Amino acid sequence: MDILNFISWINEGNFIFLGSREFNIKKQKTGECVLVEVKDSNLGVFNSKYEELRPLVANLSTAEVDNSVKNPYVIEILKSRYRSRVHRVTNAERIRIQKFNQSGEVVGEYRFVGLFTSMAYNQASSSIPLVRHKISQVIKDSGFIAGSHNHKELLSIVESYPRDELFQIDVADLLRISTGIVAICGRSQVKFFARHDKFNRFVSCLIYMPRERTNSSMRDYIKNYLVEIYQGEFADSFLEITESRLVRYHVIIRTNNGLIKNNELEVEKVIEKMTRPWSDDLQEVINQYFCAEQKFKILTKYKNSFSISYSNRFSAEDAVKDIENIELAIANNKVIFNLYQNPTVENDKYCDLKIYSLEKELILSDLMPILESFGFQVIKESTYNINAINQDNNLNNSIWLNHFQIKLDGLKGGLSPKVKENFEQAIDLIWLGNANVGLLNRLIIDAEFNWQEVRILRAYTKYIYQAGFRYSQQYIADILVRNLDITKLLIDLFHIKFALSSKNILNMTFLFRSAFPFRTLSPMLLWFYVWKTLNPNKAFKNIQLLHLIIPLIIILGLMPDFLQPVSYKLEMLTTFYEHNNYLMSKNTGIFPAGIIQPFLLVYGLTYIFSSIIPPSTCGTTAFPG
Repeated sequence: MDILNFISWINEGNFIFLGSREFNIKKQKTGECVLVEVKDSNLGVFNSKYEELRPLVANLSTAEVDNSVKNPYVIEILKSRYRSRVHRVTNAERIRIQKFNQSGEVVGEYRFVGLFTSMAYNQASSSIPLVRHKISQVIKDSGFIAGSHNHKELLSIVESYPRDELFQIDVADLLRISTGIVAICGRSQVKFFARHDKFNRFVSCLIYMPRERTNSSMRDYIKNYLVEIYQGEFADSFLEITESRLVRYHVIIRTNNGLIKNNELEVEKVIEKMTRPWSDDLQEVINQYFCAEQKFKILTKYKNSFSISYSNRFSAEDAVKDIENIELAIANNKVIFNLYQNPTVENDKYCDLKIYSLEKELILSDLMPILESFGFQVIKESTYNINAINQDNNLNNSIWLNHFQIKLDGLKGGLSPKVKENFEQAIDLIWLGNANVGLLNRLIIDAEFNWQEVRILRAYTKYIYQAGFRYSQQYIADILVRNLDITKLLIDLFHIKFALSSKNILNMTFLFRSAFPFRTLSPMLLWFYVWKTLNPNKAFKNIQLLHLIIPLIIILGLMPDFLQPVSYKLEMLTTFYEHNNYLMSKNTGIFPAGIIQPFLLVYGLTYIFSSIIPPSTCGTTAFPG
């Protein structure tokens, strides 16, 4: 009876019929059933002479037809893939009504496509045939006591439930979703519900989230995320905002692979993270990143310092990295440059450059020639003003952040730490006026040169130009940039030819120190030489052999160090370059480093000073003999 009432109800101006089609069920020799279209039964859009206006008929599988015969549904309302072009632009509704013979057997079906009218949406749900039956069953199955708070909330929820959903949803799904909504009433939290239609052609997603987290950008993020995880296409969306602290966002996805099922709790966690206030994320990351002493200071200073445009573009993790560079800029009172690659960008030739400056915004016309000299192709530039606040809530520092998205054709295999370091050193010197802007700066990126090596090449180009070379410096620089292999060989030749650097000298000094402990005799021998020179007529005395005691003790103590292989000594040297105090803390032989090093210094200086001071002063009194 309720079905007949519903059919009468849709004919009372509650449904706009756009088209209809009739099918008969035919049994095959195998016993399976198939749907066969009744000739000349197409009406409305099904009979349109324009193919693009005719709905595509999704033929049911034999298993689905057999199931509908064995388990009659009489009437079924589903979302159609047909996109209506009249009344309103949306996916039309599809109504299937089964045909029965005199024996009560299913022999076919009628299919209608159309749209529910505004009249149908404005009526109370409890007054609509079929729908009221679902609502009554849900209220009964919920177990809520009549008149209780939960009972009233449930009535309110099903009454305001998306009307199209009420026509299509079954009792089990409606009970699951509506009681889940009751559970979050009054709570400021995110909740996600999904419902697949009978034939897995659509996914209906209901997202409840706090009102303050809702904006158009956030809804777009959620919509795109749902389209991605369900591997479908966006069909429609509806937003409902009431006096409740929660808003309802209804998204319908037309699936290309209806078998995809996602865990609702996992999807909910992702949406929760997406809708979470950026300031909360920043606070959490700061708590994780900084020590206890710094947390409060950093939070006070930066929790409200970033603009909406910044938070829409960068994550809280990015903000913490920027805070570090801002603090560095403040501490050193200088412009800070940070070149890096975004891990989300697959092309390894694309990089990001951030420039942090205090108090005043950088002028792009000053920056662009510098950036172009490194071979940068600027794709996009954004500027953000970050106001750091002190504990008294007063403006402490105003920092300007220039963000460049750039392309570097000279990069091979991505941005290496060496190129990053060399570039940041070079551009810092250029900005301070201690290095030049020119084509040769491209070698810092293309050839992984440092700024000193570029300066060497720039000096050579100037020298040969001054010597009367017929080609210009610009032409020479262009040749060097376009012939990287030869240019690298030129720099290698320079390093080989002038290899006696301070580092190499230190290498030799260290190896001499560690490989020749007999050097300890040299201060004493110097004293004997001076003494004999000043006293040619005096003979050496036995007591003067006492001078040998200290050197021999030192030589015996250094012998374990002396007998170590060269590879061990070079490893020690490498460690020294990483930790400057390493050699001073490293024991030499059997002597502790803290004792032997100062002692050798005093020992050597004593003999040296005794050698240069006249014997009348201490030459015959300070030492035996």
